[in-house]
Amino acid sequence: MATSHRWKLRALLLAGFVACFGCNPLLFPMFLQGESRQAATLKRLAKEDKKKEVKVAVVTSSHLSARQELINVNRELSDKVVKQLRLLTKANEDNVTFIEPRKVEQYLANHPGWKDMDPLDLADDLKTHLKADYVIDVEINALTLYGPARDLYQGRAEVHVTLLNADEDDGPYHKDIRATSPDEIEFGKPIDQDTNLLDFRAEFLDVLAKDIAYCFCEHPTINERDKSRKRLAD
Repeated sequence: MATSHRWKLRALLLAGFVACFGCNPLLFPMFLQGESRQAATLKRLAKEDKKKEVKVAVVTSSHLSARQELINVNRELSDKVVKQLRLLTKANEDNVTFIEPRKVEQYLANHPGWKDMDPLDLADDLKTHLKADYVIDVEINALTLYGPARDLYQGRAEVHVTLLNADEDDGPYHKDIRATSPDEIEFGKPIDQDTNLLDFRAEFLDVLAKDIAYCFCEHPTINERDKSRKRLAD
């Protein structure tokens, strides 16, 4: 009887698979296992020993002109990066905590010379003052929210990400990220009464923050269902 129930269950699964994906048998293992996942694209933050907590600070800086649409973009991106990292580490059951962005911001405000510091010295200072094991340094080198003719909303960014750890000799780790959303095929979003610039900015920064977070955590495979991410290229 138990064997009969198992075969009925398998038949139902197969019928559902055929209805959803057609008759390609190569996709069936992926259907049974659920969505596949990818390793961190730069370096995983969490330790193999889940009893060992890792504490992380995110520092965001930029070399952008003082355009009205980019005011406080550093702060907003830091918030979104930390949010994405928390979601991923929670889903992965990683023992990683993130220092509140406002605490990091306050530390930097009280140390105005931090931009001139050697990166490893900055990491050492943040370890001393905020107990950070890692520092994720996000440097925004270019960011715009308009297409070339400024008649459409189209987010484009170039970001340099560095992972700093004052206690290890195998770093720092670096990665350049280029992001575009919507992509060239979609030609951006029309600028009209139904589209708010701040809403579009938040949407694009979500895309960028997700790609930064993927540098440090196991994450879902990028596919067509990941609508918030659109197109990203390294």
